[in-house]
Amino acid sequence: MDDLKAARQIVDLSQFHIARLTGISRTRLSLAENGDVQLKPEELSLIQEVLREHLAVRAKRIGCLLQEQHVAV
Repeated sequence: MDDLKAARQIVDLSQFHIARLTGISRTRLSLAENGDVQLKPEELSLIQEVLREHLAVRAKRIGCLLQEQHVAV
């Protein structure tokens, strides 16, 4: 499940953080990323929700930083 690892890395979340936020064990996430287990649809939904929320927070922070730079210029 390379897509899971790539998505996690794009939003800069570790397996530990995903595990903590979803209740899915870090070991299970690691096994899924390595293709050794298949996550249940409800587990994937939880992960997607966490990734979306984290991405939204990061995008908002970036927007604030850009706005601050624009005001400073």
